[in-house]
Amino acid sequence: MHDYPIGRRVRELRLRRGMSQDVVAGLVGKSERWLIAVEAGRDDVRVSDLVKLAGALRVRPEELLAPPDGQRVAEPAPSPILRRHFPTEGRARSQDTRWGTRVGSIWFPWVVAGYGPYRPENIETYFHADEPEYPPDVEEGFLALGDDIRRRGARGEDVPYDSDDFKLLRFHVSSRTHGYEEPRLVLHFGPTTYFRMLATDQRLDVPLTSGGRTYTLRERYAAEVDLRVKPVPELATHWGVGLSVVTADGLLLVSERGNTAVDPQVFFPSVAEGTTRMLDGDPDSGAPRPLSTAMRGMTEELGISLEADELTWLSFGANSYLCEYALIGLVRTASTFAEIEDRRSVGAAKDHWETRRLHGVEFTPSAVAAFCAQPARPFSAFGLIAIVHALMYEYGIGKVERAFTGIRVAVTQRLPDWLAGHSEMPGGSRLP
Repeated sequence: MHDYPIGRRVRELRLRRGMSQDVVAGLVGKSERWLIAVEAGRDDVRVSDLVKLAGALRVRPEELLAPPDGQRVAEPAPSPILRRHFPTEGRARSQDTRWGTRVGSIWFPWVVAGYGPYRPENIETYFHADEPEYPPDVEEGFLALGDDIRRRGARGEDVPYDSDDFKLLRFHVSSRTHGYEEPRLVLHFGPTTYFRMLATDQRLDVPLTSGGRTYTLRERYAAEVDLRVKPVPELATHWGVGLSVVTADGLLLVSERGNTAVDPQVFFPSVAEGTTRMLDGDPDSGAPRPLSTAMRGMTEELGISLEADELTWLSFGANSYLCEYALIGLVRTASTFAEIEDRRSVGAAKDHWETRRLHGVEFTPSAVAAFCAQPARPFSAFGLIAIVHALMYEYGIGKVERAFTGIRVAVTQRLPDWLAGHSEMPGGSRLP
């Protein structure tokens, strides 16, 4: 066996980051056997695979060419502009899944698991009807939240209604479809509910006490999970659609969330819609239909219809703080900004309350970056990835990187006031 510095360097960095061979191989789109051979020096590495390996290990490609010298490669530091609105901010940061997106000077907690664009026929969805099992502490939290919501509703408070939703179980991302070099996305789902999402995804950093020790759901279940490869099985793993909508008069719509919505007063995608089994499930297979969710979101949030040829699916990924996944799309609508505002004013968008204000921004990298950089405008990771990928698709990554270089964007995650109040869990544990 010949000396092979690249393989030794890959192994050194992989072990330093605590990543298994199957996880790293999966991020590159290869088998675990391939990575074993690379690390052992039994297989040459193509340039394209070297670039993917560097991305998986979070280093520059040239760092894989340097001989292993025992020196630690610096980790990219998260941007200091990232702000959390949970009381356990420091612990949440230290226990996060470590993954995020960097464009220009900004970093935000969104994991890109797959980038298309995807042809609609290359997105495959499957549904498994068996109810997933959850650990006792997760189940107790879910039951306690349901009891608390019912009590608040009985007092006449404004509380959400439950719905039957989809839980992402596993997925597969590929660059080949029927022998062609076309991105392919295979998604497997099970049943979940909106309340279970509130009790898990939305409460990852709430201190829980059980058996004499205190911990959070993130610490116990999500801290070491690479969301680019698989979801966290103990969570609801909420699934939805995020759309960037560009109007006929060339404006990108950005939604400023309403006071009673999740993430109140935070900037979101033009359309952010959770997928429900009753409305979006296929009548025969039960699997979610992304186009159905997108059409419903356009109607309910903007008051306008969506034609299939107006939509391009861009990417698939997850919010790495909430561990929730979504499909990101770009819509070029035939409606103008004024026409959409008129529709919303007469109540055509029945969920108009979710949007406090709809902003129309010139759809160019510089104009959008300047809009995002205003300090009084906190953005969700969901909103930013929808904006960035829409710009990338239209203008290319280089122009988008330059536009977002040298600016600061406030990134946040907020919960409505009623969800932030505390209630007792069985056994003495507490939920917010």
